[in-house]
Amino acid sequence: MLVSCKEVEVAQALFEESCIRDLVSWNTVINGHVRSGKPNEALKLFRQMRVANVEPDEVTMIGVVSSCAVCQVWKSSASRSDVQ
Repeated sequence: MLVSCKEVEVAQALFEESCIRDLVSWNTVINGHVRSGKPNEALKLFRQMRVANVEPDEVTMIGVVSSCAVCQVWKSSASRSDVQ
């Protein structure tokens, strides 16, 4: 709900305070960061998820691939502006 309302920081804080972190909660926060234009935060959470031994699913990987795509677009844009 919070992620849908663009309250990703609040959702992140609740997630960090939660003692139950299941795949759904990981996916919600990861994909919330992607939709909020924070792909690096999403990738950071994905790494934390793997350290916590939570197995990713298709929804997780959609968020990861989307994050990588956004980062690549930023990198391409930055290198084009360096040329000009």
